[in-house]
Amino acid sequence: MHPASGLQDPGLRHPPPEGYSFLDDAETAMLFAAELEMDALLTTTQVIDSFLAGETSREEAMRNLHMDSYSELLNALADRGIAPPKPSRTQVEAELEAAMPILRMMDAAGSGS
Repeated sequence: MHPASGLQDPGLRHPPPEGYSFLDDAETAMLFAAELEMDALLTTTQVIDSFLAGETSREEAMRNLHMDSYSELLNALADRGIAPPKPSRTQVEAELEAAMPILRMMDAAGSGS
């Protein structure tokens, strides 16, 4: 009889060594991963706070909250009365630089008529 499971195994003449498991490596790995995942479960508040503090990317926050789009994350922030995060200065400057040629063309087209 196996001491941990209480199952009788007629093929075993001696008790298994201490710490022995009847699970194969794949099953053991799956159980270990599930155990780690349970330890790593975060509350919605923890995920949102981590995102707002810049500790978590938007993609990671969306994955942890089981959201499909950034707009869902922004709605979750709004539901809590939290303003959406402001983009960094470099991001704003890069977007402005990319938009300037279009704005100049629109301005030139508008002043020519």
